[in-house]
Amino acid sequence: LGSSVDTILGATLQARFRCVTCGARSEDPGDHAPGHGMRRISGMTWMTNSMVNLVSALASGLVAFLLTG
Repeated sequence: LGSSVDTILGATLQARFRCVTCGARSEDPGDHAPGHGMRRISGMTWMTNSMVNLVSALASGLVAFLLTG
């Protein structure tokens, strides 16, 4: 379940950025060459890879809790 949630959120809501200087793509705007500006090209700015992982883990934990009573 966690893997499925991760895949769906990553494909639909996770932010993706493109460098306005060289065109490189990244999921983290701070993970690029200094002085190069990154522009969001898709997703929600706050939905980082860490947030996707957190939501996936919480969803899995909630389902496990509900199934075990």
